[in-house]
Amino acid sequence: DEDYVKSHAILMTISWGFLIPLGVMMSVYRKSISKSGSPTWFHLHRAINILGVGCSMSGFALVVMAYNKAKETHWSIDHGKIGITVTVLAGFLPLIAVLRPPKDPSSVIRDIWHLVHTKIGYAAIILGFVNVLIGSKLDFMKDYLKDTNNKLTVALYVEIAVLLALLAWFTFQDIGNKDRREFEAKNVVNSNGGVVGFESKGFRYGKVQEEEDPQQQTA
Repeated sequence: DEDYVKSHAILMTISWGFLIPLGVMMSVYRKSISKSGSPTWFHLHRAINILGVGCSMSGFALVVMAYNKAKETHWSIDHGKIGITVTVLAGFLPLIAVLRPPKDPSSVIRDIWHLVHTKIGYAAIILGFVNVLIGSKLDFMKDYLKDTNNKLTVALYVEIAVLLALLAWFTFQDIGNKDRREFEAKNVVNSNGGVVGFESKGFRYGKVQEEEDPQQQTA
């Protein structure tokens, strides 16, 4: 059914072309998003990823319905095989998130969990994005849904441009934060953020050291 396939393509383009990569970006650049150490980045990461995975699961259900209605064989093409793999990985992500162990510096369980969570997430994003591109090249999309396919291709380019712009901005912020942390590590900062101690030569307590007048020394 064309309507099912069209909705499937739209949902997958939104999910793997924008939402889930954006959700991951919230975690990667958490220090730039939550400068005061607040959990804002986590709430954004979780909400955006839930929305993205929801779109992906809905898109998956729609294409299964389309295949059932057309009495076609499931997973007979590469696009379908990659799609079921991505769906399984995406389904694991919320489950793994729920099973997150408490943060304990003395335990390696949290480190193992973090490694599994991030690797599955990255694998799902790469496969999901590639599968969106593969789907746009299918004969069905080019022959029967050409107009929709062209619009989705433009939308995908816009999504990529927005993500790259955000990536550049967060990277710039990250570099600035790193420089600021290095600066504060070398200086004494008061509660108002003003420098009261400075290590550079010729400065003391934020003021240039004044040379004593020789005449005053002899006076």
